Amino acid sequence: MALNRNFNPYYTCFVAFLVLMGHFVAYGQRDLLSKNFNHLYDVESEFFLHYKAFELAGTDSIKLSCQLMIQQERASINDYNFSFFSTDSYGASLETRLTADSAYIGRRGKGHFLEFKLPAITNTQLLVIEVLSKFSGTKYNYDMLSAEILPLEVVDRSDVPVVHNWVRPGEYRVNADQPVYGLYYTLGFDPSLPPMVTRDPNPPWQISIDSMLTVTPSEPFVLDKEGLYLFQKDTSLTTGTPIRMVDRYYPKPARLEQLVDPLIYITTKDEWSRLSSKSIEKKDFDKFWLDLTRSESRAKRIIKVYYDRVNEANQLFTTYKNGWKTDKGMIYIVFGMPDRVTRTQDNEKWSYFAKQNAPPIEFEFIRINSIFSSRHYVLIREKKFANPWFRAIDMLRKGRF
Repeated sequence: MALNRNFNPYYTCFVAFLVLMGHFVAYGQRDLLSKNFNHLYDVESEFFLHYKAFELAGTDSIKLSCQLMIQQERASINDYNFSFFSTDSYGASLETRLTADSAYIGRRGKGHFLEFKLPAITNTQLLVIEVLSKFSGTKYNYDMLSAEILPLEVVDRSDVPVVHNWVRPGEYRVNADQPVYGLYYTLGFDPSLPPMVTRDPNPPWQISIDSMLTVTPSEPFVLDKEGLYLFQKDTSLTTGTPIRMVDRYYPKPARLEQLVDPLIYITTKDEWSRLSSKSIEKKDFDKFWLDLTRSESRAKRIIKVYYDRVNEANQLFTTYKNGWKTDKGMIYIVFGMPDRVTRTQDNEKWSYFAKQNAPPIEFEFIRINSIFSSRHYVLIREKKFANPWFRAIDMLRKGRF
């Protein structure tokens, strides 16, 4: 569905109000270290924000493209105000407010698309987005390091910026002032290893370019092959805009192999040996669940919860890997959404509070930057996670969530 970029008076007034309201809001907690970022992974929250920032060539500014997914039926776009800050660290106070030129692009379903032109941040700075919900009275923070600012913007056929790390088959364009190279890789990646496996879970991997396409500035091109793309102005550069090309059902698992593969996290060795056979059929998949639960109604309940989590892991954690295969995706699928999430420049900690039959537990992830992702995290694995891991799997298999 095409979005109209011609602003009507209502949206023009709204966008001005959206940013300027931030100047009249009083802020209490002024740094990010003690903030709980678990709203980033709460798919049932009142809204969800997807965002990416792009360099504006020849300027000292960046463009922040956002998709605000409003999930409360009674809320509207007018209920949310944006403010922007730059800071030197997660522990520094949020005192440097950034001015922003804003544009409302349009709406697609529950998603509202907005653009903000902001002053560029330095390599040592952090960009902070603060969204104030007048609907709930809650303030939500979103963070971005300078390494996450991409050199090239990819837009779809409706001129809407791609704000996810993945795209479905379709027609796209790259906003650039010169020809752009699209490097294509058909590589796949193995699922994450359990959290108590202390051998190196991410051994060095070598990848080679399968093919390359040349993209004419602002001219449409088609992406229809699953795999990883990296768009660069010059193939000798160490920066680029990566996008994972997925099938038209993504992030939902739809094909039989997409339903079977994530079961590696909760199956025994013998079960997985049977399920991963090349000759497996749908009846074998159904038999696994019925043998496990001995109840069709219980099987349906567990299947719904489990594959909802796989779907959500793909939405939340896809980088150059499918989301369910990442360390964060694995922990999310088995343990659910964390109760508390804290962040620094280099790591992220997930805390699960004590629950019935489950003591508190904390997982720490280290940020790993590469040309293919500036926000890929690797779990610090420890043998102490063995008992909580097997307990969580047992609860999942019994349908106790």
